[in-house]
Amino acid sequence: MDMPATKIQGDFAAAAQLHQAGRLAEAEAIYQSILACAPAHADALRLLGVLKHQSGDHGAAVRLIRQAIAHEPGNAKAHGNLGYVLSALGRKHDALGSLAEGAALAPTDAATQFNHASLLAELGRDAEAIPVYRRAVELAPGNVVARLNLGVLLLKAHAPREALSHLDAALAAQPTDSALLANRCIALCELGHRDELARLADLETLVRPAAIGAARGYPNLAAFNVDLADYVATNVTLREQQTTVHGLDTKELFDTDRNSARALKAFIEAQIAVRLKSLPADPTHPFARGRPAKYRIESWGVKMWRQGFQVAHIHYKAWLSGVYYVQLPEVVRDDEPNHQGWISFGRGPDDLYATTSPPTRLVRPVEGMLITFPSYTWHRTIPFDGVKERISIAFDVIPIA
Repeated sequence: MDMPATKIQGDFAAAAQLHQAGRLAEAEAIYQSILACAPAHADALRLLGVLKHQSGDHGAAVRLIRQAIAHEPGNAKAHGNLGYVLSALGRKHDALGSLAEGAALAPTDAATQFNHASLLAELGRDAEAIPVYRRAVELAPGNVVARLNLGVLLLKAHAPREALSHLDAALAAQPTDSALLANRCIALCELGHRDELARLADLETLVRPAAIGAARGYPNLAAFNVDLADYVATNVTLREQQTTVHGLDTKELFDTDRNSARALKAFIEAQIAVRLKSLPADPTHPFARGRPAKYRIESWGVKMWRQGFQVAHIHYKAWLSGVYYVQLPEVVRDDEPNHQGWISFGRGPDDLYATTSPPTRLVRPVEGMLITFPSYTWHRTIPFDGVKERISIAFDVIPIA
């Protein structure tokens, strides 16, 4: 039996609303009823395909969205949805064709342009991604992520002045965002704005070591650290992470009854309180401005073996970060000329610098030392050639809105 067009339109709107609210089973039933009466309804096919993808039936998702395109080849959203699904399935190059088609069909749709640019960048096609990101920013000037991504690509393309303009525009909306601040440091360095860089990334005062000192209920500090080392090294959550080379990271460590971990958390909380009371005097400084009224702590352990190191990185969602040194290889010492196993602050990824080198600070780790720093501070570790594993426990202070 045919369904009146007005009822189809109303049912589709209701299904889309249910879908958006996460009531997938109810939405699917309505999409199916629409398609029973109107098999060529492209948007019902398209959104049912999206729903199938969300439910884990990826094959059905691709088939349904392709049916939508077959019935309505000019449906930009269908091409974009197909690109998203194919990308999620790891079929990046197939996805790129769909996203490019969607972007061509919807040249004034900011989200479509953004998705196309993002996949181009992910595939390393930076020169193609830059103009598409520019278009996305023109269409949606308030898209902070688009401005950040464009800024990073412009730094890679050795265009720091334009990069800084986009980073500053985004910082006007999110003045304490760690990723924006970190990349702003690189742009300032490349432009020779050393005074402004020194204010933002004052490594001598903003990077602070502190010794745990007491044994925290153990016979001595060595015994305390031995227990922590065992907790990390044998943790069932150890897995590979992008920033750690020749090593593994754990998941959350402080959700435990283990005495050593609980004692370390208490020490970290005390140090966070110290940092909160000793912020930069200038209230407009991003670190002072970002001071959280409420926060939560996320922690993880890092175990590295010979030639292990961490690439230059920041902690994107946090305000303050830190690392406690549990166990160190024998090569980590003051007289080691290559600073094996040390931590270096201040320099971001090498491919973002064209002509300059930023100020850096090298710190030699010591067992029982905690180092805290603003989360936007670039940091990396130096590879080491020791036999003993390098074990540390890191944490983030994440603001709660």
